[in-house]
Amino acid sequence: MTHFSSQLAIGVPASIGAAMLLSGGTVLQALEARLVEHHHGLKPSMFGRLLVRRRWVLGTIIGYLAFPLQLLALAHAPLVVVQPLHACGLLLLLAAGVRLLSEHVHVPEALGAAAIAAGIAVISWAAPRGTDKPVNQVVFAVVAIGLLAVALIPYLVRRQRGRKALTLSAAIAFAAANMATKGISDRIAAHDYAIAFAYLVLAGAGSAIGVLSQMTAFQRHRAVEVVQLTFSIPTFLPALLGLAVLHERWATAVDGGFPFGVGIAVLIIATAVVSRSSPVARLSKEAGMVEP
Repeated sequence: MTHFSSQLAIGVPASIGAAMLLSGGTVLQALEARLVEHHHGLKPSMFGRLLVRRRWVLGTIIGYLAFPLQLLALAHAPLVVVQPLHACGLLLLLAAGVRLLSEHVHVPEALGAAAIAAGIAVISWAAPRGTDKPVNQVVFAVVAIGLLAVALIPYLVRRQRGRKALTLSAAIAFAAANMATKGISDRIAAHDYAIAFAYLVLAGAGSAIGVLSQMTAFQRHRAVEVVQLTFSIPTFLPALLGLAVLHERWATAVDGGFPFGVGIAVLIIATAVVSRSSPVARLSKEAGMVEP
């Protein structure tokens, strides 16, 4: 096995493990979101209400256990590989919907689940080898901070608190946190611990804003719509932004990167299908549509 293949052998499983922990934590968190009084939405007091609910706390702990695995993955594989692999978390949501709600898996979601598995296999096989090359840290930081600024709009502009605004706030905040996590990994590798800490603060802010916006959206709107956007955007947006600001090692990808690109496209389509499937939709409704 080559050096770069050995790197992916660590990065790919770590990324998949992180995705599974995040999805498992999200299910537990969502089950508690609508049990909090409506007037706490978009306020820090919402966390006080959630912190006394054991399942929400457990889900949060499980979700944050994904962080060291994500750092490990980013240290051994490019961002454009690590992020799309998070689509496998939908398989856990689908299985939970079937298990907890006695739902049946129909043809579309079965094909979508199979496509996610196939896409992951193709990406793992055809991915660019190694990690990202050095990047302009100023540009990277501006992108991450810019995403966080966009996520703050519903908190700064009262009229921008509708369904789409809340959901996009959560999704973009999580994307900012994912970008910042990449920054942490890079700066630790460069032994630049002060900047790594700054990225850690940014990742924490993105995660906190994302959770608050997402929980409020779960309270007020159809959870299936919230899940679809808050799962898809943080999964794929950082990878797309990475193509613009990172120097990916496309020369090391199989056949010039064509199979890898096909795998990414398959994952995007499959994610759209499975996230709207009956088991996932019903699980989301059970999690997010209980009357407060």
